[in-house]
Amino acid sequence: MMSRYKITVFGNLRLFIQKNILFFRGTIFVLTGLIIVMFYPDEASFKFEYRKNKPWMYQDLIAPFDFSINKTEADFKQEKERAKQSIIPYYNYDSVVTCKKKNEFVIALNDCKTTGVPIKLNNGESEKLLAVIDSVYLRGIIQSQRNENIFHQTQTVQLVKNNSVEIRSRSDFFTIVTADRYIQSKLTQLGFRNISSVKSFVESFLTHNVLYDGITTQKELDMAFDNLSPSYGLVQKGERIISKGELITAEKYQIISSLETQYQEGDYKAVGGFGFEIGKSMLVFLILFILYFYVYLFDKKVFYRLKRIALLSTVFLSMVIPAFILYAYVPEYLPAFPFCIFAIANKVFFSSRVSILSYIMGVLLVGSFVVGGFEFSLIQILVGLLAILSLKSLYRRAQFVTTALLVFGGYLLLFVVKSLM
Repeated sequence: MMSRYKITVFGNLRLFIQKNILFFRGTIFVLTGLIIVMFYPDEASFKFEYRKNKPWMYQDLIAPFDFSINKTEADFKQEKERAKQSIIPYYNYDSVVTCKKKNEFVIALNDCKTTGVPIKLNNGESEKLLAVIDSVYLRGIIQSQRNENIFHQTQTVQLVKNNSVEIRSRSDFFTIVTADRYIQSKLTQLGFRNISSVKSFVESFLTHNVLYDGITTQKELDMAFDNLSPSYGLVQKGERIISKGELITAEKYQIISSLETQYQEGDYKAVGGFGFEIGKSMLVFLILFILYFYVYLFDKKVFYRLKRIALLSTVFLSMVIPAFILYAYVPEYLPAFPFCIFAIANKVFFSSRVSILSYIMGVLLVGSFVVGGFEFSLIQILVGLLAILSLKSLYRRAQFVTTALLVFGGYLLLFVVKSLM
């Protein structure tokens, strides 16, 4: 009794579907379109292909919004280098170090006068040596340039002394080497005996007292970098960027690439809201209508069987929806998406004619929003056709190996052609 009831229910359901098959077929059509529209990218994309020193092949390009013209990486790097070269490094005159070393020297001089170690000096010689080291520290011993390697060995420095800043030449100061020569000459001039011992004694109290101020210098460098603009200027909305047939010069190329960057970074969303939604909906339903109408004309077995038309829509969705999702998160990996798998899946379930059109419609739909859509669609369609046409017999396993090799060879050949053009 129960089994007879089930048969009756399923029979009535089948009869209901058969009587309303046009409604269910239309429902599948509409649901497929709505799902695609829902996943279709809302973000506008830059769909033009262009090359430097080639003519602009499209209609006049008008700026759709205000955007800045980005500087090239090389130009911006050169500006940063010029900013570095314009910075004059800061040095601090360290009076604490100066006083400390001079006091130590005075104590050592007194010891020499009383003990004669390490050198023997009288009162007159002590005064002379004190005057020599005073003159050295007063002029200043500058720190080595290796501590300011971000600069190009500037010949001027900004000296901070007694809370004031003055620009001085690097040659105004001693280095350890030039201070050694100066002491040597002064000792000779003053008539000291045993100059070598005296010079070694004095040099033991020498140290840098003009020290590189990396913190202040870096702050000034950061301020200089902050003042650098990453753009050349601004292109206003409605301004003509380039006319059809006009040569793409280096200047025009930079403007167009700046516009493309704005699109890629998502700074410009599809404005026009309602108009954009209407446009993409019309495109999606037009592609689906062509596919369904073709099936109606050339493969009525698929069209009139609800399961088959549902399967056709499912395969179509399984190709375009993952592509939409991939583009939304990692658009640079879209060319690596395995579209050929869906070409083979179409061939498994449907005839070659239906498979080819379904695959082409799917690729065209995806290519409608990607950058370089024509190039993308051309490569995917040609390789997909190669995959479908190479599958003569689905019962031979070797056929799939042959198809895989042909697909790989097709991709390789097309990318070589692309690189040569």
